Amino acid sequence: MVRGGSMRRPSLAAVSAAAAEPAAPEFTLSADDYRLMEEVGFGANAVVYRAIFLPANRTIAVKCLDLDRINSNLDDVRKEAQIMKLIDHPNVIKAYCSFVVDHNLWVIMPFMAEGSCLHLMKVAHPDGLEEPVICSILKETLKALAYLHGQGHIHRDVKGGQYPC
Repeated sequence: MVRGGSMRRPSLAAVSAAAAEPAAPEFTLSADDYRLMEEVGFGANAVVYRAIFLPANRTIAVKCLDLDRINSNLDDVRKEAQIMKLIDHPNVIKAYCSFVVDHNLWVIMPFMAEGSCLHLMKVAHPDGLEEPVICSILKETLKALAYLHGQGHIHRDVKGGQYPC
């Protein structure tokens, strides 16, 4: 918030410049180096694709956030992308890099071929998971949340579709 109570929205160029920080050594910040394949997930403001990082012929995930549809301040989106690159916990997916393509923020992440816990429940266990499995998933999820909270971050979208199993 700025003085007077109005929200200041940084320009798309400012978000693009901030998001295009140095990538992990093996990843580039050029959309031409990535081939989007099939959609593997979606949310209110984002779609996740299985993709190929062409220079290394490596399967990755690309989360495409529609910057025009995001209700958050664009500066918050930039900060979240930066945080994802700094996270270092085995139960939290880390972003390799992020950059803006047209009006989308692309977040480059590892591809989790097994899918989410929600996918596992729907496909392999439509009648539900055994209690020990649920306990294990919850324990690991709580470890991740404790780590994030310890780093001063809050995960605002805790649900089965967000977590790989």
